[in-house]
Amino acid sequence: MDWRQQMILSFTNIRQYLRQSLNKNRKRQETKGLIKDKIIGICVTIIVFSFFVFHPHYAYSDSNCKISPDNKKRIVWECKNELHKSSIYTRECRIYAVGFGGKKEWIHKGSDLPEPTVKWHNNSLAKVIIPCGSPCSYSIFYDVIKGTSAPYEFVLAVNADKHIIARAGKTYILINSIYDVSREIMKIKRKFSETAALVLVIEEAHFTKKGNLFIRYLSGRNFEPREETIPIKFIYHK
Repeated sequence: MDWRQQMILSFTNIRQYLRQSLNKNRKRQETKGLIKDKIIGICVTIIVFSFFVFHPHYAYSDSNCKISPDNKKRIVWECKNELHKSSIYTRECRIYAVGFGGKKEWIHKGSDLPEPTVKWHNNSLAKVIIPCGSPCSYSIFYDVIKGTSAPYEFVLAVNADKHIIARAGKTYILINSIYDVSREIMKIKRKFSETAALVLVIEEAHFTKKGNLFIRYLSGRNFEPREETIPIKFIYHK
């Protein structure tokens, strides 16, 4: 056998070896794929079984959250997922704040609230808005340092720097400190148009950069639109 025949034989042996190796790798990958599919199938079966056996009517989901602007805190609301019926008034939510450490700070622990809307006003202060029927809503505030506030109805505007809010009372606008419910800072009385609730004639309200309150509202029997900016004076009312 000359050197040409030896070289051809060598190339033939190498080609056969590579083909055998590729076949082995292919079979190995197919076996891994089958094992993976079986594991996934078993996990899905266990999850579905657990859902229907241990949670026959509902299950909690913690996938709903609002993260603070600095990404250090988040407000989480867990709601019951009804199998046949669900709305914002039947979700039965519970709400808490949580940081990177995972420790929960409860905002409302009982699972009896409608689904909330959450807004972070800055890195520290968040507002949790709870619907209670049109036009009703109330807000619970959470501050990273001060914790959870009392609930407030009909909140119109928030000054996050000074921790004060404007809210609609029966016939006038109230200025309150978020974490001092015992005293009202200021009452704003105007000739508001008469409706079932004052909040219905307040078209816009917000605190300016200087800390004053801008309001646009409907006035008198003819529901005449008016707007003004009102300086906030810390005159406490009992």
